[in-house]
Amino acid sequence: MSSFGLVLAWALVAVGGGFALLYAVPELQLVNRRVAMIAAFIPVGIVAWSLALVLFLAAGRGWEKLAALVAVAGLALQLSWISGYVPARTLVPGPVGTSLFTLNARCDSKDREDLVRVLGERGPGVVVIVGAPERLRGYLDESGVLDGHPYRRFFPMGHLPSCGTAVYARVPVGEVADSPVPAVRLAVEGGPVVLVPADVPGPQDGVSAWEQEIAALGETAAGQVAAGWPVVVAGDFNAVREHLPFRRLVDGGLVRGGLAGGESAGAGLVNAAEAAGGGWMPTYRADRPPWPPVIEIDHVLVSGGVEVGSIETVRVGGHAHLALLAWVRVGQ
Repeated sequence: MSSFGLVLAWALVAVGGGFALLYAVPELQLVNRRVAMIAAFIPVGIVAWSLALVLFLAAGRGWEKLAALVAVAGLALQLSWISGYVPARTLVPGPVGTSLFTLNARCDSKDREDLVRVLGERGPGVVVIVGAPERLRGYLDESGVLDGHPYRRFFPMGHLPSCGTAVYARVPVGEVADSPVPAVRLAVEGGPVVLVPADVPGPQDGVSAWEQEIAALGETAAGQVAAGWPVVVAGDFNAVREHLPFRRLVDGGLVRGGLAGGESAGAGLVNAAEAAGGGWMPTYRADRPPWPPVIEIDHVLVSGGVEVGSIETVRVGGHAHLALLAWVRVGQ
């Protein structure tokens, strides 16, 4: 039993070490789509290191227990990387500002009644539904739950025009011209912002396309920030915080990883979950009970000048994604 335990412990060290390598040298994530998808589980490394530590201590004899130091070092390293996953108090606590609701419906109109219920109960000021099919949009119109959101924009998917990104707001919405990706201007508490909905295809559809789509979000945000506009980017990025393309979006993300650079670094975006002290907020997959979602691919990012009061996940029926509800305002 002790021999098996030690073998299993070293196997877990190999798993944790592999995840650590993908974080420390993020360019490796772009080798192929399988590696990029594996990188989505980098946060799970903390479980691998923890289990390895327990097994080394339980199964090791004499000097064999010293192998636990390897697991301790790996666990300490991983913990230093995930400080943003720990909930914390912030300077702007609670539901302050304008509420923004975002959900990836994945072109599926199921559980429409539950979506109407959630929207009615939460009453968000701005609603962004990516992957919103025609049937779902029609049901929302018929239900009247968004009658107080008369200002709307719809951006169809190129390969499936009946589905796309729908934006609903209580205030006038104007499209941003000459933007690499769809973007709108609207007012939130404190002033106007540019809202960039995110609906990025996953790396399983091609690493290059995935990387380019995320970079386009950063290019759009950086351009608007340079023009003096506060920016909010919200939706499904199909990337976790540790993914290289996502780290390029977030101000200082690559510095924490020990590297510098990134084409989109000029956007100076901040993860709303970290800004609001929300901690780790996995959103996918949420439709396989009793298993909880373990991948955090839906995000709200904000530029300088935008404050985040709070952010939380919201379950909507049997949808694969949890929705996000964030409270934002332009700084006073």
